[in-house]
Order: sequence, then C-alpha cells, then structure tokens
Amino acid sequence: MSLTPFPYGISSFGVPIVGSGPFIPPSTGRYFWVNSATGKDNNGRGDAPDFAFSTLAYAITKARAAKGDVIIIAPGHTESVISATALVLNKSGVTIVGLGNGNQRPTFTLSTVVGATITVSGAETTLDNIIFNLTGIDAVTVGFTISAAGVTLKNCRVITNGASVSCTLPFSVGADRFTLQNCQVDGTGADTGTTSIIASSAAIAELRVTGCDIRANCSSALFTSASTNHITNLLIANNFLRQSNGTAKNVFNLTTSSTGLIAYNVCNGTTWATAADVASNSSNVALRWFQNYGFDDGAGAVSGVLVPAVGTLA
Repeated sequence: MSLTPFPYGISSFGVPIVGSGPFIPPSTGRYFWVNSATGKDNNGRGDAPDFAFSTLAYAITKARAAKGDVIIIAPGHTESVISATALVLNKSGVTIVGLGNGNQRPTFTLSTVVGATITVSGAETTLDNIIFNLTGIDAVTVGFTISAAGVTLKNCRVITNGASVSCTLPFSVGADRFTLQNCQVDGTGADTGTTSIIASSAAIAELRVTGCDIRANCSSALFTSASTNHITNLLIANNFLRQSNGTAKNVFNLTTSSTGLIAYNVCNGTTWATAADVASNSSNVALRWFQNYGFDDGAGAVSGVLVPAVGTLA
C-alpha cells in the first residue's frame, strides 16, 4: 500500500494523526470507521475504530455530500451485497479506504440475486484498497453500475470469474471520467459467462485505465462500446491485458467514433495476426495507438508482436 504522513493512528477525535502507515487521505471532512467484526449500525457511532459502524451501507447514509468525508474500513471486514439497492454509494466526494494487505483487505461479495449490483451514483467517489467478489452467485448481471462522473477505483482486486460462476458484466459505465487505476481484475476462473470487463452504457468521455492487470475470458472483448455508446478521449495505458476466450479474440471492441489513446499495453490474445485482432475500429484515425505489444496464445514460445506495425494505423 501507499504510504503517507497520515497513518492508521488517530487522535482522541478519531482523526488520523501524523506518522507512518497505510494511506488515509487528509481532509477537512469527517472520518467514519466501519468494522463488521466489532461495529454496530447505530446513531452516535462511527467516529473512532472502537465505535465503528458495522456496514459501509450504513456509513454512507451518515456521510455528507461534497464535504470531503472519508470512510475507513477495517482489515478483515466482510459485507454482502444482496440486491440492487443494498449498497448505493450516492454521496458525492466521499473517499472509501480499505485497510489491510492482500486478502486481509475488506471484502464485498455480490450474492443472493443476479440483480445485485454496487451502484455508484455519487460524483467523485473513490474506492481504494478493497476486494470486490462479484461471484457470490452465478450470472450476476452487472457488478458495478457507474452512473456518476469522476468515479475512481484504485488498488482494488475485482474477482469476476470462478470455476462455475461468473459476473456477466463487471463494469457498466454510463458517466464521464471513470478511472480504474492499479487494480487487479481476476477473471481467470474456468466459467465462461463474462461478456466484457468494461462496457459503456452511454456515450461517455475520459475513461482511464492505467497500471492494471486484467485477465479474463470474455465472449466479446475486455473493453467494449456499441451502437452510439462511444467513448471519447479515452486513455488505456501501461496495462497487462489477457483475453483468453478462444472464439472472441479482440481485446478492444470499440465503436468507430471512439477517440483517445491506447498505449504501452501488453496484450495476450488467442490470435494476433493483424491489428483487427486488437480492435474492430480500424477505420478510426482519431483513436491513437502507441507501442502496444500482442502475444498469440496459439503461437508457442514467441515474444510479443508490435500491433499495429510501425507507421500503420490500427
């Protein structure tokens, strides 16, 4: 985890104090604490680790919109999302930070009904250092429903597939400036029910995916937009991207009106003979490609191939 002068230590008012430790952002807003093992969802609580709330769902009802409030979730916290309304992050400007390393990070699991989803309708919401398991029940329709601008996930692990369960669409993005940063998306399980990892549900701008490890078995592509759901001014850079579906070979499947920059990605597909194996939008010169390397799963022990070739368009 990142280090900052604001650690996992508090003053008598429940505010982080100077030292060294996990990242908790400084803010003029309020700090709320969540712990499923020791917390209680009651008024008058939440302002210190020993008086934590028990769920993020309750804590978000106490956070204030556009005040810079921070919700801190204890290591080992677990929480189930059992419907489309069980976890709605609807307060703008709230930062939600999970404490702990590896599998000790807080874990949220979608379960019970296929319509369970994490709805993010508060603009400028940030989720940091959390595990999201989208496979508590098979065929969850949408893992995250992003309907507000400026939503960010960073340093998170998102589990999309298991041996016999999968989430159909982990991220449905319908608003501008969605960012996935330094995240692991784990779709390495054998189940083949995932269509795409990220798909636009409307015309959006400034999708950012950087520094991520995304491995999945998608029937369409890792990144998709269709019909009029164009993605403009996108940036997909410095990622490890694996599409292991033997039928759908594309990593990117974007509309011809999508624009932006795709650069410095290592892409592992099932075939990689031409740029058409990278994307289906070969006619669009406004989508720029720089130094993306592809590897053909069926080609044996060969190094990555620069796609498209130097001096050619995607």
